[in-house]
Amino acid sequence: QTDFVLDRPASPLYMPAKIGLDTGTQVEDGELFEFDEECEPILDVIVGKTLEQSMMEVLEEEELLSLRSHGDDFEKKRNAEMVEVQRQEAAERRRHDEMQRRMQQMQAKREQDLSMMHKVASRSIAHLHLSSLKDR
Repeated sequence: QTDFVLDRPASPLYMPAKIGLDTGTQVEDGELFEFDEECEPILDVIVGKTLEQSMMEVLEEEELLSLRSHGDDFEKKRNAEMVEVQRQEAAERRRHDEMQRRMQQMQAKREQDLSMMHKVASRSIAHLHLSSLKDR
């Protein structure tokens, strides 16, 4: 067994009775805020500042890109110069080593020649001395 429910309208919300006097406000023509007219200068300033800021950011990015590009070019030139300097230093080192080696060879040759001259002189002196002894 179910209860029979009748369709009835919803009960109205409770509204307490008013206490005191209602007041009113007098508004003159031109006192109310006209949104479309009043917000336009503010929007102009906001849009102008936004465009100016975005332009500055774009210019900064371009400047940074340019600086990076110049830095990369400088780095490449510096590396190329360093390679060239190292190549020249290595060539100079080889020339110096070759010159030192030749100087040592010349010194050894001089000493060998001097030793040979001493031996030849000693031999000729000994030969002369022995031949003078032989003649006696």
